[in-house]
Amino acid sequence: MEWELVEKLIRGNELRLQKGFEKALEIYFGLPNRLPEDSELRAYIYALISSCYFHLNRYYEAVAFTEKAVARMPEEVRWHEQLAEYCWLGTLDLERAAQEVRKAIQLNPNYVGALVLGAAIYGEPEEVIRLEEAIEWMERAVQLDPNNPDYYIRLGALYHDAGRVEEAKRVWMKALLCRVPLRAESVGWV
Repeated sequence: MEWELVEKLIRGNELRLQKGFEKALEIYFGLPNRLPEDSELRAYIYALISSCYFHLNRYYEAVAFTEKAVARMPEEVRWHEQLAEYCWLGTLDLERAAQEVRKAIQLNPNYVGALVLGAAIYGEPEEVIRLEEAIEWMERAVQLDPNNPDYYIRLGALYHDAGRVEEAKRVWMKALLCRVPLRAESVGWV
């Protein structure tokens, strides 16, 4: 890879981290044409472009560029998760969000980000995620990351919704025992 391309990518990333999303987009848009058509790096650049668009509240563009990344690398779990998040929070396409989060979990059943996102989508008016799915996913997330109190809080809320009050109380108490301190706004749940 040529050094000038690396420098531009570094500069674009610095701008994106500093919330200079429009300036980062200017740099990122110049990069794909410098790569071979079949380069996986194009997919990564499309994902960066989509992130900038999402932070600029240009959700349909964010979805479109994430779709480009997914098309180039359909087995990349993170981009299915990102597409699910952008469809859920950005374009409000809950059916598509549920479809993409399920795809991410199918590709990697232990990918905590997708498990938590899928459980978070539960409870939306369209009920595109079933309560049983959300509970199963949060139980797995807690197993994979047992020191995250927020996961216990969410799992407890799901148990409560399912009428499993004693289990809810038990996991809410576990939230207090995590190595990571419970956030002040979560104490009310416990």
